[in-house]
Amino acid sequence: MFGTRGRARLGLGEYRTGIEPQSGRGPRTARVVHPAETLGRRIIRNAVLGDATTTAGGFEIDVLVDQRHPSLFDHPLDHIPGAVLFEAIRQAGIFAAHEFHGLSARRLVLTSLRAEFTRFGELDLHTVIRIRPVDGPDSGFTFEVEVLQEEEPITTGCVRLIRHVSDDARGVLVGGAR
Repeated sequence: MFGTRGRARLGLGEYRTGIEPQSGRGPRTARVVHPAETLGRRIIRNAVLGDATTTAGGFEIDVLVDQRHPSLFDHPLDHIPGAVLFEAIRQAGIFAAHEFHGLSARRLVLTSLRAEFTRFGELDLHTVIRIRPVDGPDSGFTFEVEVLQEEEPITTGCVRLIRHVSDDARGVLVGGAR
Protein backbone atom coordinates (compact mmCIF):
# COMPACT_ATOMS: atom_id res chain seq x y z
CA MET A 1 0.00 0.00 0.00
CA PHE A 2 1.21 3.47 -0.87
CA GLY A 3 2.18 5.38 2.23
CA THR A 4 1.17 8.80 3.48
CA ARG A 5 4.59 10.23 2.56
CA GLY A 6 4.14 9.39 -1.16
CA ARG A 7 0.65 10.90 -1.21
CA ALA A 8 1.87 14.04 0.56
CA ARG A 9 4.58 14.44 -2.12
CA LEU A 10 1.72 14.62 -4.66
CA GLY A 11 -0.24 17.13 -2.57
CA LEU A 12 -2.85 14.53 -1.62
CA GLY A 13 -4.44 14.01 1.76
CA GLU A 14 -4.65 10.73 3.61
CA TYR A 15 -6.21 7.82 1.71
CA ARG A 16 -9.78 6.89 2.62
CA THR A 17 -11.98 4.09 1.33
CA GLY A 18 -14.06 4.99 -1.72
CA ILE A 19 -11.88 7.95 -2.68
CA GLU A 20 -12.63 9.36 -6.16
CA PRO A 21 -10.66 11.63 -8.52
CA GLN A 22 -10.57 15.17 -7.20
CA SER A 23 -12.32 17.89 -9.14
CA GLY A 24 -9.94 20.52 -10.41
CA ARG A 25 -7.09 18.01 -10.84
CA GLY A 26 -7.94 17.11 -14.43
CA PRO A 27 -11.04 16.13 -16.38
CA ARG A 28 -12.76 12.84 -15.80
CA THR A 29 -15.04 10.81 -18.00
CA ALA A 30 -17.99 9.65 -15.92
CA ARG A 31 -18.97 6.83 -18.24
CA VAL A 32 -17.68 4.49 -20.90
CA VAL A 33 -18.13 6.08 -24.32
CA HIS A 34 -17.19 3.07 -26.46
CA PRO A 35 -19.37 0.02 -27.11
CA ALA A 36 -17.85 -2.94 -25.25
CA GLU A 37 -17.33 -4.93 -28.47
CA THR A 38 -15.11 -2.22 -29.96
CA LEU A 39 -12.70 -2.72 -27.04
CA GLY A 40 -12.74 -6.51 -27.21
CA ARG A 41 -15.22 -6.96 -24.37
CA ARG A 42 -18.74 -8.39 -24.23
CA ILE A 43 -19.90 -6.64 -21.06
CA ILE A 44 -19.76 -2.84 -20.90
CA ARG A 45 -18.70 -2.94 -17.26
CA ASN A 46 -15.41 -4.50 -18.37
CA ALA A 47 -14.54 -1.55 -20.61
CA VAL A 48 -12.03 0.74 -18.89
CA LEU A 49 -11.63 3.48 -21.52
CA GLY A 50 -13.54 6.76 -21.63
CA ASP A 51 -13.20 9.80 -23.87
CA ALA A 52 -10.45 9.80 -26.48
CA THR A 53 -8.72 12.90 -27.82
CA THR A 54 -6.51 13.03 -30.89
CA THR A 55 -2.94 14.12 -30.15
CA ALA A 56 0.12 14.65 -32.33
CA GLY A 57 0.75 11.15 -33.61
CA GLY A 58 -1.76 9.30 -31.45
CA PHE A 59 -4.49 9.49 -28.86
CA GLU A 60 -5.01 10.38 -25.22
CA ILE A 61 -7.75 8.32 -23.61
CA ASP A 62 -9.34 8.59 -20.18
CA VAL A 63 -8.88 5.49 -18.02
CA LEU A 64 -12.00 4.65 -16.03
CA VAL A 65 -11.30 3.20 -12.61
CA ASP A 66 -14.41 1.55 -11.17
CA GLN A 67 -13.62 0.57 -7.58
CA ARG A 68 -16.89 -1.37 -7.46
CA HIS A 69 -15.77 -3.74 -10.24
CA PRO A 70 -16.03 -7.24 -8.74
CA SER A 71 -12.85 -8.71 -10.23
CA LEU A 72 -10.58 -5.72 -10.94
CA PHE A 73 -11.11 -4.66 -7.31
CA ASP A 74 -11.67 -8.01 -5.61
CA HIS A 75 -10.53 -6.46 -2.32
CA PRO A 76 -10.11 -2.85 -1.11
CA LEU A 77 -7.00 -1.12 -2.45
CA ASP A 78 -5.49 2.32 -1.95
CA HIS A 79 -4.09 2.43 -5.50
CA ILE A 80 -5.04 1.51 -9.07
CA PRO A 81 -4.34 -2.22 -9.45
CA GLY A 82 -2.03 -3.49 -12.17
CA ALA A 83 -4.94 -5.47 -13.67
CA VAL A 84 -6.73 -2.19 -14.51
CA LEU A 85 -3.59 -0.76 -16.10
CA PHE A 86 -2.90 -3.92 -18.13
CA GLU A 87 -6.50 -3.93 -19.34
CA ALA A 88 -6.32 -0.22 -20.22
CA ILE A 89 -3.20 -0.86 -22.30
CA ARG A 90 -4.82 -3.83 -24.06
CA GLN A 91 -8.03 -1.92 -24.81
CA ALA A 92 -6.08 1.14 -25.96
CA GLY A 93 -4.17 -1.07 -28.41
CA ILE A 94 -7.44 -2.38 -29.83
CA PHE A 95 -8.85 1.16 -30.00
CA ALA A 96 -5.72 2.42 -31.80
CA ALA A 97 -5.69 -0.51 -34.25
CA HIS A 98 -9.24 0.40 -35.18
CA GLU A 99 -8.57 4.13 -35.47
CA PHE A 100 -5.30 3.83 -37.42
CA HIS A 101 -5.97 0.69 -39.46
CA GLY A 102 -9.76 0.18 -39.47
CA LEU A 103 -9.47 -3.18 -37.71
CA SER A 104 -12.24 -4.73 -35.63
CA ALA A 105 -11.54 -6.13 -32.16
CA ARG A 106 -12.92 -9.45 -33.46
CA ARG A 107 -10.04 -9.63 -35.95
CA LEU A 108 -7.19 -8.84 -33.53
CA VAL A 109 -5.02 -11.09 -31.40
CA LEU A 110 -2.80 -9.73 -28.64
CA THR A 111 0.73 -11.08 -29.12
CA SER A 112 2.58 -9.09 -26.47
CA LEU A 113 2.08 -6.50 -23.79
CA ARG A 114 4.94 -5.00 -21.84
CA ALA A 115 4.42 -2.67 -18.90
CA GLU A 116 6.84 -1.01 -16.51
CA PHE A 117 5.26 0.40 -13.39
CA THR A 118 7.13 3.53 -12.33
CA ARG A 119 4.93 4.63 -9.42
CA PHE A 120 1.59 3.86 -7.80
CA GLY A 121 -1.54 5.12 -9.53
CA GLU A 122 -3.61 7.15 -7.10
CA LEU A 123 -7.36 6.59 -7.02
CA ASP A 124 -8.04 10.28 -6.48
CA LEU A 125 -6.13 11.52 -9.54
CA HIS A 126 -7.37 11.56 -13.12
CA THR A 127 -5.69 8.85 -15.21
CA VAL A 128 -5.08 8.93 -18.97
CA ILE A 129 -3.30 6.68 -21.42
CA ARG A 130 -1.33 8.08 -24.35
CA ILE A 131 -0.87 5.75 -27.26
CA ARG A 132 0.96 6.11 -30.55
CA PRO A 133 1.88 3.67 -33.32
CA VAL A 134 5.41 2.38 -33.65
CA ASP A 135 6.74 1.31 -37.03
CA GLY A 136 7.77 -2.32 -37.00
CA PRO A 137 9.50 -4.66 -39.40
CA ASP A 138 6.62 -7.15 -39.52
CA SER A 139 2.93 -7.25 -40.27
CA GLY A 140 1.77 -6.63 -36.70
CA PHE A 141 0.43 -3.47 -35.13
CA THR A 142 2.63 -2.11 -32.34
CA PHE A 143 1.82 0.83 -30.09
CA GLU A 144 3.84 2.61 -27.44
CA VAL A 145 1.89 3.63 -24.34
CA GLU A 146 2.21 5.85 -21.31
CA VAL A 147 -0.29 5.85 -18.47
CA LEU A 148 -0.21 9.26 -16.81
CA GLN A 149 -1.51 11.11 -13.80
CA GLU A 150 -1.01 14.87 -13.91
CA GLU A 151 1.40 14.47 -16.84
CA GLU A 152 3.65 12.10 -14.86
CA PRO A 153 4.00 8.49 -16.05
CA ILE A 154 2.84 5.79 -13.67
CA THR A 155 3.24 3.05 -16.29
CA THR A 156 5.01 2.87 -19.64
CA GLY A 157 5.03 0.07 -22.14
CA CYS A 158 4.14 -1.39 -25.48
CA VAL A 159 1.29 -3.45 -26.89
CA ARG A 160 1.43 -5.54 -30.06
CA LEU A 161 -1.48 -7.06 -31.95
CA ILE A 162 -1.77 -9.05 -35.15
CA ARG A 163 -4.66 -9.52 -37.51
CA HIS A 164 -6.42 -12.84 -36.96
CA VAL A 165 -7.65 -14.41 -40.15
CA SER A 166 -10.19 -17.14 -39.50
CA ASP A 167 -10.07 -20.35 -41.49
CA ASP A 168 -13.43 -19.32 -42.95
CA ALA A 169 -12.04 -16.00 -44.24
CA ARG A 170 -9.21 -17.82 -46.08
CA GLY A 171 -11.69 -20.10 -47.82
CA VAL A 172 -10.60 -23.21 -45.95
CA LEU A 173 -13.28 -25.80 -45.33
CA VAL A 174 -14.19 -25.87 -41.66
CA GLY A 175 -16.22 -28.81 -40.39
CA GLY A 176 -17.02 -29.94 -43.92
CA ALA A 177 -18.86 -26.75 -44.86
CA ARG A 178 -17.75 -23.47 -46.23
